Amino acid sequence: MRSTSILTEHLGYPPISLVDDIINAVNEIMYKCTAAMEKYLLSKSRIGEEDYGEEIKNGVAKLESLLENSVDKNFDKLELYVLRNVLRIPEEFLDANVFRLENQKDLVIVDDKEIKRSEEELREKVNDVELAFKRNEMLLKRVAKVKKLLVSIRGFKQKLSDLLKCKDDEQLQKILESLKPIDDTMTLLSSSLRKLYVDSESTSSTEEVEALLQKLKANGKHNKDYRTRYIDIRTNNVLRRLGLLDDGETEGRSVEPSIGVQGKETDKLDIEEPRLDLLDDVL
Repeated sequence: MRSTSILTEHLGYPPISLVDDIINAVNEIMYKCTAAMEKYLLSKSRIGEEDYGEEIKNGVAKLESLLENSVDKNFDKLELYVLRNVLRIPEEFLDANVFRLENQKDLVIVDDKEIKRSEEELREKVNDVELAFKRNEMLLKRVAKVKKLLVSIRGFKQKLSDLLKCKDDEQLQKILESLKPIDDTMTLLSSSLRKLYVDSESTSSTEEVEALLQKLKANGKHNKDYRTRYIDIRTNNVLRRLGLLDDGETEGRSVEPSIGVQGKETDKLDIEEPRLDLLDDVL
């Protein structure tokens, strides 16, 4: 089996086809001979009044069959002889690997180290290809997103261009004129917020609040100025009038000096009377 495969690869065709070509050539010569014999006999088929053409055809057909059987029988022997003795490579030559085919001329036999190194290089190439495919997939997704964003930007640009070009539409022109102060307004708000933040940092920092609390604790409630005492009195009156403060709760609040004294002291203050109707609106 190995001999047949090597010969087939070396010759370019199976060895059995060589024997078949020989048999076919012999059969072709035989058919030409029987055809010529039949033609000659048919030309001499009439003997007297009798026509022997049909007998000649039957006889030639039987002769042709006899010759075919003889050729097949004898050439089967030739086929066996050729395949066993001519178109055959001895086993010892096959085991010794002494044959080198056309496609094996530049074949290099490598050792295990070369095989492992080749496998590692192949694995690295496969990883590079997979990484390239993943990168390509990511780039395709990004391209799709960028295309969508580009469509949105172009639509916005077109709408904005239409808005800027609509000089004949009075309503759009008014809207455009009304939007112009937005830049100045945003700049003013930004500067105001920045200034407010800086002021609040300087006056309302954690250290300032703690210092104020310590000062209030040290001075106590006796150091309240007239305005503070006046606000306390008026707040209690408003809460009592609204029903949010009972008399007992008022007594519990430590207010010094007494209410009468505070009233006298507050009479000396030139403080504007608060508008209680605004408080009612809020409540």
